[in-house]
Amino acid sequence: MREEVSFTKGQILVRGQMTTRGKTKRVDYLLFIEKNRPIAVVEAKDNTKPQGHGMQQALEYADMLDVPFVLTSNGDDFVFHDRTGILESGEAVRALDAFPTPDELWRSYRQWKQLGPETETLLAEPYHEQPDMEPRYYQRKAINRSVDAIAKGQKRLLLVMATGTGKTFTAFQIGGATAAARRVATRLRFSSTMASNRTNIFSFRGQRESGALAKTERC
Repeated sequence: MREEVSFTKGQILVRGQMTTRGKTKRVDYLLFIEKNRPIAVVEAKDNTKPQGHGMQQALEYADMLDVPFVLTSNGDDFVFHDRTGILESGEAVRALDAFPTPDELWRSYRQWKQLGPETETLLAEPYHEQPDMEPRYYQRKAINRSVDAIAKGQKRLLLVMATGTGKTFTAFQIGGATAAARRVATRLRFSSTMASNRTNIFSFRGQRESGALAKTERC
């Protein structure tokens, strides 16, 4: 669990020759199953407000972060919103002692994504991070969605990312997890949104001896 997580500094607003930033987006609590796999957004308010206060904002953040579960609480009880439709329909008010367990959320997530028990090793693979570098929220979203698709046997993936948004970093996180988990060869295609329409193609093949990244192509 991480507290007061800022995941974007806000939209860049241009007015003539001047630029400014919109409001920073920050969640009160972000619950994780693995270090880079968030699973629930929690908004905490004081008990002068209703338990569902802040739900619409939390749902917006959950959509941006690709998080399936949202909880808002005033300290007396909480509202649980299931975006997957697996646990329950819509929203429900629960007592604090009925807070869902990590195992319950993880099982529901895997059922929602149709990920069987055989995918556990790949889904649990950590990112290969540098100490001073954390993936941006949209990179994490792309990595996790791609890993989920590979876990289900998909062999070709297409990601469209703007120039300067970290395509190489994203590609190597996906490739590193694939190789370490001894998955089959995967081809990942990135299409740039620039007018040059440049396309990068990365091919990954896990070596059983070392789990290393064996082959990379770029064009």
